[in-house]
Amino acid sequence: MTGNIETVRERVQHLFNEQDRQHAGFPWMYENHIRLVEEEADGLMDEYDADGEVVRLAALLHDIGYIEDYKNHEEVGFRKAQEVLADVGVELSEERLEILNEAITEHGYSGSPERLEARIVASADALSHLRPRFWVANAMKDDESLSEFHDWMGQKIENDLNKICIEEARKKALERISSY
Repeated sequence: MTGNIETVRERVQHLFNEQDRQHAGFPWMYENHIRLVEEEADGLMDEYDADGEVVRLAALLHDIGYIEDYKNHEEVGFRKAQEVLADVGVELSEERLEILNEAITEHGYSGSPERLEARIVASADALSHLRPRFWVANAMKDDESLSEFHDWMGQKIENDLNKICIEEARKKALERISSY
């Protein structure tokens, strides 16, 4: 398992860094979001009996669809994730692929996913958006006023609080927000 995760992690980091260099001018997505989602998911898995490999893979691959289609990244994400897994030689059973699919396609603001693994990834994604590193990275990459960024961030926080579907994650989010 560890080898699979590390291989996927390296591939995802490479793909996002290449994409970011072309569009933002500097690599930021992997280091300032994907890595944070993986950390948050690891923390939540300590509390729940989930398929750890699927959660880690989903945390790494949940936004891989951005590489192809920014606006519809959740719809194309699972297909892109399967391409990455095939490229690095990771095979999963049909059941685990179904769980991975749900975690990737339902990590956004579409309600509460059915499976625990998908709920962990959705909550970890939201928690990652509530970390200062994510805010700073977004402020640096966008060419907008402080007021526009502030409004965007306020809406993002509200959306993310609504997206968290694990009680432990909600507590962490509220504690994090109240400390700022």
